[in-house]
Amino acid sequence: MGFASSAQPTALAIDYTVAKTIGKWTIGLGGYQENQLSDDSGSGAAACAQTGGCRASNYGIGPLLGYQLGKVKLMAIYNYGFHTTSDVGGNSFNLRLSFRFQ
Repeated sequence: MGFASSAQPTALAIDYTVAKTIGKWTIGLGGYQENQLSDDSGSGAAACAQTGGCRASNYGIGPLLGYQLGKVKLMAIYNYGFHTTSDVGGNSFNLRLSFRFQ
């Protein structure tokens, strides 16, 4: 089964972070937003056109905590998804490891 159109909608995704590092610890607040800027296309899009379009949007916010382990930084980020329309939403938890390329 195929779709009538393979065009992908245009979207905007932004991550926000405000953090303070003290010694080896980092604490802060993070958030995100995802907004679909163009209407869906394809065989299922006709149903959305009757209701003004199905543009997806997601918003979330939550705490972050990091610790410097030598040359590697470990970051734990929890985001509470507080607003979702026309998309799958929910809360998320991420663990990130980062290091500098030298």
